[in-house]
Amino acid sequence: MERESGAPDGRPVMVQTTRGTVEGRAMVHPGIRTLDWLNHSQRFLEIEITSSSVADWSFDQGLVGINRDMVLFVAELSDKLPTTDARVEAAHYSREAVALRLGEFDVKGYLHVRGILDPLVRLSRRDGEFTALTSASVLGPEVELASSFLAVNPDHVLGAQPILQEAPEPAFDTLVGSHRR
Repeated sequence: MERESGAPDGRPVMVQTTRGTVEGRAMVHPGIRTLDWLNHSQRFLEIEITSSSVADWSFDQGLVGINRDMVLFVAELSDKLPTTDARVEAAHYSREAVALRLGEFDVKGYLHVRGILDPLVRLSRRDGEFTALTSASVLGPEVELASSFLAVNPDHVLGAQPILQEAPEPAFDTLVGSHRR
């Protein structure tokens, strides 16, 4: 569904910045992946804000530009499964479980890497692009969530560690839709 201006209605997201949390709708066309939107956007991400806990925030609810350099991570808050095209593309990657520390947040999830690339090498890219985690969980001040997709800003990762897998991966449907603040 399009707005009168021709812009898309948006995708439900939670954006964790260095100053607090913003929830709302990312102004991204339905045919574009959230990761591509983040990595190809200009300096400011357009978010239609529905709630915010950002310190010293002086904006009302509505459309606001968020400086992408200040974003720690973005979680999709949708219960939709990935499209077939996304699943086919993901098949070209192997998955490595990782634990990350972003500011005050502990993040765990699966980092998708091509071939035998080490997940720490993947996080070490200096291209300024967000990195995707799937089946992710986040625990930190006033945030406890599970998300099928989490985009992480590697510039804010304080530490990263591969997780040795012994237990089976949690089922996708137990994580989807269980986001909480």
